[in-house]
Amino acid sequence: MAAAAATLPFAAPVYAARLARLRRELGREGLDGVFVTPSTSFAYLTGLAIDRSERLLALVVPRTGKPV
Repeated sequence: MAAAAATLPFAAPVYAARLARLRRELGREGLDGVFVTPSTSFAYLTGLAIDRSERLLALVVPRTGKPV
């Protein structure tokens, strides 16, 4: 059975623009990536407003490649 495609709470071009902006800043700062935990930045990038908990939830965005 194939996995369902992820859906975003905003249009795909908006998501792409947000990632592009973040990656430009990573390049400008000379960073290879960013590790984002639940916060306003996490909500901005994912559209998910999730509270912090004892379990790790994070988004890793490399300067190149697919976010995980």
